[in-house]
Amino acid sequence: MASKEMKPPAAADAERLRNTITATAIGSEHSKPLPDLQELRTRFLARRFAISPDLAILLATIALGEVRA
Repeated sequence: MASKEMKPPAAADAERLRNTITATAIGSEHSKPLPDLQELRTRFLARRFAISPDLAILLATIALGEVRA
């Protein structure tokens, strides 16, 4: 009896993300929009360091934001 190959959780997550990006690129009606990374970073900072949302937005923009020139 052949056993199924078990994938580590990180590989499964990476594969799921790749499938989501691929579905978004081809315009699948079932694809979810990609999350706003800056929003995720802001929420993480606010929770992790117990700071106000306004300060978290400022820190996320300065430290983790993407600078466009």
